[in-house]
Amino acid sequence: MSTKILNVGIVATEHSGDLLGHSLVKTLTELGDVNLYGIGHEKLHSFGINCPNIETRYLNVMGIIDPIKNLSKILQTRKVIINFLLEKNIDVFIGVDAPDFNMGIHKVMSEHNIPTVQLVSPSVWAWRSGRIKKIKKYIDCTLCLFPFEKKFYDESNTRAIYVGHPFAEIDNHNPKESHSRYVALLPGSRDGEIKYMLPIMISFAKLLSEKYPEVHFLIPATTLSHKEHIISLCNLANLNFTCTIGNTREYLAQSPISVVTSGTATLEAACYGSSPIICYKTGSLNYSILSKLNKAPFIGLPNLILNELAFPELIQDKCTPENILRNYEELCNSERRTKNLENIKLAIQGEGFFSAASYIFSLK
Repeated sequence: MSTKILNVGIVATEHSGDLLGHSLVKTLTELGDVNLYGIGHEKLHSFGINCPNIETRYLNVMGIIDPIKNLSKILQTRKVIINFLLEKNIDVFIGVDAPDFNMGIHKVMSEHNIPTVQLVSPSVWAWRSGRIKKIKKYIDCTLCLFPFEKKFYDESNTRAIYVGHPFAEIDNHNPKESHSRYVALLPGSRDGEIKYMLPIMISFAKLLSEKYPEVHFLIPATTLSHKEHIISLCNLANLNFTCTIGNTREYLAQSPISVVTSGTATLEAACYGSSPIICYKTGSLNYSILSKLNKAPFIGLPNLILNELAFPELIQDKCTPENILRNYEELCNSERRTKNLENIKLAIQGEGFFSAASYIFSLK
C-alpha cells in the first residue's frame, strides 16, 4: 500500500450522498491513508470524519422556496464549513451532490489553489446548462454516475470520469426475500418530501388495503421524528405495516413493487428488483418554477438512464392515490417489468471508483 497521506475535505449533506461518498472514500483508503474533514452521515462517520460543530438540518431542504426562506442560515453554515476546511489544510475538496451548496465551496477552495472534485454531476443536461462555465472554472473533475452525463461533459470539453453507480453492484437475486404481499413506500428523507408525499402514499395504501387486505406495507424512516409521524398516520389509516429507521434495502428487496418519491431512491428500488412507481409533488409555486426550468424528458432516474418511460411517473396533479393504485395494478400485470429491471443495472456499470481515486491521489 502507498504511504501517501491524503487530507480530504468532503461535504455530503444528504443520506444518498453519504452512501456515494462512502464508496469513493473506501476506494481511496485502499490506495493510501486518508484523513476526512467535513460533513457526512452514518457511512462517512464510519471512517471517523472530523466535522465542524454546526446545525445541518437547514442543508436538507428541497425545491426553490424553502432554500430561499433559509438562505441566511444556509450561507452562514457554508461559511463555517469553508473556514473549517481551510484550517485543516486539506489536500483536495470533494463535494458530493448538492451542487448549488457545494459550488460555493468549490469556488473558495479553487481560489486557495486546493484541487476540487464533484461527485454526482449537477443536472446541467436537464436545466441551467449555463452552469457548465462555473464547473469549468471551479471544479477540476466531475465524477459522473451515468453515461449520458459523461457524454455531455465530453461535448463541452470538460474533465469528467464516468464512475458508474454503486447500485450496479447490488445483488438482488434472492427470490426467497421477495413476496407479492409486500409493498415498499419511500416518501423521502427531507421534511418537505414527508409533508407532501407521505399523506398521498398513506391514502394509496388505504385504497390498496381495501381491495387486498393481505398487503403489508414496508416504510423506512430516516429520523425518529419521521418514524413517529409515519406510525401515527399508518395507525389512523388502520394499515398493516412495518416502519423502522433504515432498512430501505431490506424493504425494497422484499417488495416487487414500490412507491418512491423521485430521487436516488427510485434507482435504488429498481436495482433491488422493486419496480418503482415514481412520484413527485411539491408546493404549487415550487412546481411552477421547476417545471419551466426542466428540459429533461423524464424526472425519474431509471427512465432517464433507459431513455424511455420504463416505470410510471406521477407528477404534481397526477400524483394522486387513485393514480398510484391504477399504476400499481398495471405493473403487477406487466410483462416488461423484469426486463426493465435487468436493463437498469447493465446501464449504470461504469469504470468504478478506482480510476477516480487514483486521479484524486495524483492531485496531491
